[in-house]
Amino acid sequence: MKEESKSVYDFPEIYDIVMKGNKETAFYSSFVSKAKNILYCGSGSGRLLIEFLKKHPDKNITGIDENPSMIAECNRRLKDAGLKAEIILGDILSYDFRKKFDLILMPYAFLNHIKDEGHLLLFKRLKGFMVKDAKIVFDIFSPFFNPRSTDSNLQVDDKKLVKNEEGEFFVEYTYKYDFLDQVMDQITKVDKLEGCAVKNTMVFTVRFRYFFPKELEGVFALLDYKTIDKFGDFQKNPITDLSESLIYVISNR
Repeated sequence: MKEESKSVYDFPEIYDIVMKGNKETAFYSSFVSKAKNILYCGSGSGRLLIEFLKKHPDKNITGIDENPSMIAECNRRLKDAGLKAEIILGDILSYDFRKKFDLILMPYAFLNHIKDEGHLLLFKRLKGFMVKDAKIVFDIFSPFFNPRSTDSNLQVDDKKLVKNEEGEFFVEYTYKYDFLDQVMDQITKVDKLEGCAVKNTMVFTVRFRYFFPKELEGVFALLDYKTIDKFGDFQKNPITDLSESLIYVISNR
């Protein structure tokens, strides 16, 4: 049976299966350890937030997400773990916080979800929620297609087998790149397995806006941010032509 879903974010139980790995946990946790008041943009199902609070239960973390299903799942996980955080249902581009933060996190390519030129508004607004010398730490996908290709619409495939408490799943990813519109579509097919058979199938499509390094750094300069560090992976290696991630640490001046 095949089910087409509008959004993977409406299915928290599937979300963590689709979103691959926890390789970013230690990287972001190292910044959480040095901060006091933290804003987590796109806190989602609480996948990373729970890990942060387990290691640093004394931190004041505020999460914001615009999906009610994700908010409900995050609050459930916090309650089950006996942890506390303020979780807000809202749009980061319009929500007004009544406090300021010394660290703002945007993990798992949050910025890639911002449509059109919304990233300019985002970075403008974040400055108003930051104390002096506060940091923003975020990662985005690297546009690692071949720019010399004669076809502007490129496609890359990936697949994996996942086993967890929810069962066994075969996950297949198709990434379609549109060079002219500067977007990437991630089409994810999730087969839930029962023995050797497929019990049901769900298909999700998520569109990402991708950025080039100089493009982002121009935005930082325009808005008077200072780039402290940039990396090509969560082991803090430098950015190269083969990097699959672009990771930035920036601060307000």
